[in-house]
Amino acid sequence: MTTDRNKTAERDTTRKPLRGTARGRAVLADPRFNRGTAFTDEERRALGLVGLVPPRVLTQDEQADRAYAQFREQPSDLAKNVYLTALHDRNEVLFYRLVGDHLEEMLPIVYTVPKD
Repeated sequence: MTTDRNKTAERDTTRKPLRGTARGRAVLADPRFNRGTAFTDEERRALGLVGLVPPRVLTQDEQADRAYAQFREQPSDLAKNVYLTALHDRNEVLFYRLVGDHLEEMLPIVYTVPKD
């Protein structure tokens, strides 16, 4: 049985605010919460990130486009694997967004040991 509340929750694609006590560098050091330049000005002030991230705000879409271009520039499958691993280590949100958007292309890179 699907209620109206469940339908609304399924359609809601807005980003949920971060919750927790981490502030400043602690937020940036945790790849589960680090959104890099996608933090809004309001989030930057609330989380103590002003001056710790570049001043320009990029949306998740813009970040994903830039990350995909950087991925495509890598000269080998090994370099692509290293790039994705580094991205995962610093920004899980962006990593999963990127892999999800390009699943067919990236899964062999992520789950196969490159032989380059």
